[in-house]
Amino acid sequence: MVVRLTPTPSNSGTFASPDRRTDLLLILSLMLLTAFVYASVRDHQFISFDDPVYVSANPPVQAGLTPGSVHWAFTTFHTGNWIPLTWLAHQLDVTLWGADSRAMVISNAFMHALNVGMLFVVLRSATGSRWRSLCAAAIFAVHPLNVESVAWISERKNTLSLFLALCMIRVYVSYARRAGAARYTAVLVLFVLGLMSKSALMTFPFVLLLLDVWPLNRIGVDALLRCNRDDRRRIGRLVLEKVPFIALAIGCGLLTLVSQTRGGAISVDATLPVSLRLSNAVVSYGLYLRRFIWPDDLAVFYPYVFEHSTRVVAGSGMVLVLITFVALRSRRRWPWMLCGWFWFLGVLLPMSGVVQVGSQALADRYFYHAGIGLIIAFTWTTAAIVQHLARSSGRRTGLIVGGVVTGACIVAWSITARSYVALWERNDTLFAQALLVTDDNWLAMSVLGADLLSQDRLGEAEQFLVQGLRINPLDSRLHMDMGEVCRRTGRIEDALVHLRRALELDPESQTTRARLKLLGAE
Repeated sequence: MVVRLTPTPSNSGTFASPDRRTDLLLILSLMLLTAFVYASVRDHQFISFDDPVYVSANPPVQAGLTPGSVHWAFTTFHTGNWIPLTWLAHQLDVTLWGADSRAMVISNAFMHALNVGMLFVVLRSATGSRWRSLCAAAIFAVHPLNVESVAWISERKNTLSLFLALCMIRVYVSYARRAGAARYTAVLVLFVLGLMSKSALMTFPFVLLLLDVWPLNRIGVDALLRCNRDDRRRIGRLVLEKVPFIALAIGCGLLTLVSQTRGGAISVDATLPVSLRLSNAVVSYGLYLRRFIWPDDLAVFYPYVFEHSTRVVAGSGMVLVLITFVALRSRRRWPWMLCGWFWFLGVLLPMSGVVQVGSQALADRYFYHAGIGLIIAFTWTTAAIVQHLARSSGRRTGLIVGGVVTGACIVAWSITARSYVALWERNDTLFAQALLVTDDNWLAMSVLGADLLSQDRLGEAEQFLVQGLRINPLDSRLHMDMGEVCRRTGRIEDALVHLRRALELDPESQTTRARLKLLGAE
């Protein structure tokens, strides 16, 4: 379905011929910056949160690329998702490097570096602006909110799916300027491949529509609000062009919903009222915004908060409304703010907690795709302000101020990210950080307790496990490990109580069954 629309060049020089040599040098610089931030991943180990399920204790992945494992990748709904390309990527790592956590996380960091370079290429080709594209890509490269997606081996689905999404957008930019069946088919194929890596890409048809507004100018910003007869016709043709993408996205969304429901990932919805989920979503958006500017309290897991104060919800909601108002109000002068802001809101929506998946309130990894919109809005708006300062106070002064502010942000985020990357080396450092910056983090207590149990430090392990059970008495892993502590310390009756409770909560746990068998109760 090819809809031919003649694009209108944007004011930013969309059709300028790039200096390829300079661009290649800038891409190399961006990759070196990324390598600086993520240098310590060469020493990283598997962590016990998701890595065993995805990689280290997953037999089809540990088998590498074999006919059987490839068949498994395309037919399994393991982890509640259909992500065959992600499984193939993990299997390829094992085939190339063996079950080496260091090689796998280096591969993930390399994929992030490719994404950084690809983001620069996409923005450069779409907007024609070299230096704004460079700043945006640099922010994406070093921002601490992206560390989780890079330093966590299980998040290969994030880095891989974004690479495919950026390739899709790059081809879409070419298609928007010169429509053709081959380009349209290539965009569609890349979208399908992205969905096969992570279902979060189901929101990207919406992103393509935003790009039609800015920077591709296939439909004017005012046309969306004015919407006269000609505008409606053009908008209708653009939407019609996206129908195959929307159909695939809906199908992927339904498949994900069914598979995660069967896997128990969203069963928590039955106990969470809509009002609580909506308030959590509003607060989460506010926290992403605050952590984008000041990321000083990042954690691998943020426990769900079952009661938000009215002041917090109202404050976060007012910030969202205010930014949306400014974006709409300044749509003529700053169209990038409108498109970047709605990219952030729209892509993040499925992971915002309106439909609750898992037991976390929010997660840094959800920022990886959605945050690009926020980075675009931030970078281009900052550049516009710098230009205004240059006109009002002299070009030299304005450029100095802009350069200092931009450089200071990138340096500060780089230092923070580099420090946070180091914490991902081991369980103890990562989850100790989570306990430090969050309240009632039962998952961190569970992981630290299990680590201490494996070291036979039973007294210390019990302290963490008891605290975790006080917060979340419905966690099977806490009961299972507490049962093992009780067994090793000779409290057999207590051990049976905890292990039987663990089996009730997770009937599929073979570890719990094995521990009960040791006590002659299974």
